[in-house]
Amino acid sequence: MKVPIRLASALLLCAAALLAGDLTIVSKNSGKFNEGTSTQYYSASFQRHNHEGTKTDQLTDFKAGVMYTIKHKDRKIEKMSFDDLAAAAEGMEAQMAKMKEQMANMPEFLRKTMGMDADSVSVEEVEKDTVAGRKCRVYKVVVGKLQMELANDPTLTLPISPEAWARFGKLRGMAMGGGMGGYKKLYEEMSKLKGVTLRSRSTFPIVGEMVTEAVEVKEGPIPAAVFALPEGYKVEDVGKKLVEQSRKAR
Repeated sequence: MKVPIRLASALLLCAAALLAGDLTIVSKNSGKFNEGTSTQYYSASFQRHNHEGTKTDQLTDFKAGVMYTIKHKDRKIEKMSFDDLAAAAEGMEAQMAKMKEQMANMPEFLRKTMGMDADSVSVEEVEKDTVAGRKCRVYKVVVGKLQMELANDPTLTLPISPEAWARFGKLRGMAMGGGMGGYKKLYEEMSKLKGVTLRSRSTFPIVGEMVTEAVEVKEGPIPAAVFALPEGYKVEDVGKKLVEQSRKAR
């Protein structure tokens, strides 16, 4: 199962969180599938990432444990519960384990090209920088062939509860990795970093470099309407379909 690159990018922009007030981050983006302005909204119960370039929004309801992908061009909403994502990810891990056994004799360069050797993860602080007028610590992150640079403002925190955020972090790592252990380790390491990421520079195999950099950071109440789903859109439960597919593939 593949996760859309724009969703991957949105997920990569997040870091560890503690309780705080509502937060809004406006960013400029560049790279394939990532052009345009995006806005992230955080409250105690919701996270929403609106991407003007792709006309696609990501909404996470932490209390209900549900993620929504809102595709405005198609007037369609794809729904996935945390439970279904976890079940599908477990199926992917089982498939990946079998694949690794079958490909044990594959030449090393092919395994690396396919991401089969993405189990090693390194995270190190390399410098300090200023993003959107805020002082940040810059970290270099490497997992397999994926390389990232994250600029975090250590004075910022998110309003989402640590328990809900930890579960979400584990699930996004499983979803990003498609069963490869390195991506789970990646988010375990990222969860140790303080603050909120204001700039993310990622280099993906084939896709190339993608950059998301904050240009405005606002702290203060966010209207409830921001986290409402649009009316009149067709809703599809893709989580149930993924679980069924993963079961059939075992």
